Amino acid sequence: MSCAPELEPDGSTVAQSIRMLKEVIDGDTYETVAARFGVSRTAVERRIKAIAVQLSQVADIDGLNEDGAAFVRRLRLHRDAILTALVDFDPRRPVEHRSSRIVSMDEIIQAGKRIKGRSNRAMA
Repeated sequence: MSCAPELEPDGSTVAQSIRMLKEVIDGDTYETVAARFGVSRTAVERRIKAIAVQLSQVADIDGLNEDGAAFVRRLRLHRDAILTALVDFDPRRPVEHRSSRIVSMDEIIQAGKRIKGRSNRAMA
């Protein structure tokens, strides 16, 4: 069993990304956090959004979904719920994806009709 920290694809630690997320939801700017960790503002933004998206997939935080995880304001609005969810958060645990729904032929035909009706190009 290894005691090495879990690495993200870019070689950084997940724990560091979580610390960055906590600092941003506590009110620090991306720039401030970037300077503190010695990385670019963009790196901070990408890393905290990746963690926030992953967290939104496994934790049931009312009002926070994958799209909302991209906005600092929304993250800060859900600060307490995010901090609570982080307690049991295991970034290595695979995310269960919803099962794919099989679309019926009637639904496909109806969708085609809607597209045709909204298209500005006549189809033969």
